Amino acid sequence: MDSVRVEQGGISDYDALARYHYRSGRPAVPAAVLRAVCGGATVGVVVIAMPVLNGPWRTRAWPGWLDGLDKRSSADAINAHVRTIARLVVAPPFRSRGVGCALVRAYLAAPLSRRTEALAAMGEICPVFERAGMRRIDCPLSGAGRRLVRALGAAGVRPWMLADRRTRRRVARCAQVERALRSLAAERWRSAADAAPQELVERLWVHAASRPVAFVAG
Repeated sequence: MDSVRVEQGGISDYDALARYHYRSGRPAVPAAVLRAVCGGATVGVVVIAMPVLNGPWRTRAWPGWLDGLDKRSSADAINAHVRTIARLVVAPPFRSRGVGCALVRAYLAAPLSRRTEALAAMGEICPVFERAGMRRIDCPLSGAGRRLVRALGAAGVRPWMLADRRTRRRVARCAQVERALRSLAAERWRSAADAAPQELVERLWVHAASRPVAFVAG
């Protein structure tokens, strides 16, 4: 088997592997791309992008960094000093072989900014960022997230129970859960705000069955 090397890539490398990622669409503002190549084929890619401005994990990741700044100054500091690992994709035949870890380590060896972060919906079961040397930060739930957890609890459902398809179908028929889901959709999945309840429940299972996990470096 040929060895894997990491090199500079382009957004077209991500496009070639995008179907293997659980999130659809490109990152909004790509800043850099690294690709992993084996035998002349791109087998993995990491996309670096500009950060979101309202990351609740930052106060835990870098205590005091943004204290005392007004909204505009805080945004300027975040845009100047933070970049986000927005996508990390590895082709299925090359998973569990350290390709993702190699991509993250290669970026962290020469980052575009002093601070780097990644938000992972699959962070509970995918240790790649920690193995690459990043620190884990458990994210507080948003107001919409807390309301959804309460609605699920009132329906007798814990988030992990959504792994069962019959449970998801039952939850989709619960009016209280639907209202909470639409509130979460307005916050996180604006393109799906008018989706059918069943589609929202399926998105919930993929993206929000557990509390989001952030990983930071710097």
